[in-house]
Amino acid sequence: MNLGKLPSSIARDFMPTTFAIIDLFTMIALWIFNCIALNVFTLIRSNFGERFMTFINWFIGASMFSTFTLVAALAGSPKTMFWRLVWGPAVFFSFLYHRWVIRKRNRAGLAWHSHSDGISHLTRIPFVRTYIPEEIIEKWLEPALILIVALLMAYFDRGFSTYLALVALALCLRAQLSYNVERQQALNERDQRIQSQFMEAVLADRPPEETAGFTIAASNRLLYKQEAAARLREDQD
Repeated sequence: MNLGKLPSSIARDFMPTTFAIIDLFTMIALWIFNCIALNVFTLIRSNFGERFMTFINWFIGASMFSTFTLVAALAGSPKTMFWRLVWGPAVFFSFLYHRWVIRKRNRAGLAWHSHSDGISHLTRIPFVRTYIPEEIIEKWLEPALILIVALLMAYFDRGFSTYLALVALALCLRAQLSYNVERQQALNERDQRIQSQFMEAVLADRPPEETAGFTIAASNRLLYKQEAAARLREDQD
């Protein structure tokens, strides 16, 4: 039997621990990427959700930045410390502003998704808003622009430039992982619908072309049929 053709819900029955571990590491990775992203998104996005723009996320992201810049400073002195000194306060006060916006929105009773990671300022550009999908902006455009800034900063502060380059990479990986999780959820729902819709046809030995590709091995179909017969006898009794 091709396990890849089965819905994820069935696969999880076979390997529940494995999938639980994968899900756990995925969520941890996403949370770390969110902490890193928050310290950039505060400057390039707006309209965040309450559970995304949290103090703990900002604090962990800021701690990562402080640790990295400290190590970079020990490795070599930059031509100017201006950008390092400006970055932290700029992110912090932007964070406080976004928290104020969230509080104001809550007091007004306006509903907003609590996990929203904001709306890119790039969408304010008419051309971008009209021709570039949000997915492309998040996956490629924002990381690319930050990487360009990192390259321009290399002349003034190589350590800070390296940090921005790593942030750009983290944003790209975060977007890829986030959209993959989102797609897997949608595929799981579709697979469950297909399984429910074509289960009887599969048990009736219909070919895969007539069951949307959903198949069960012949030996396992026998088990399903035996179980169905047993339940029918119980109902009759």
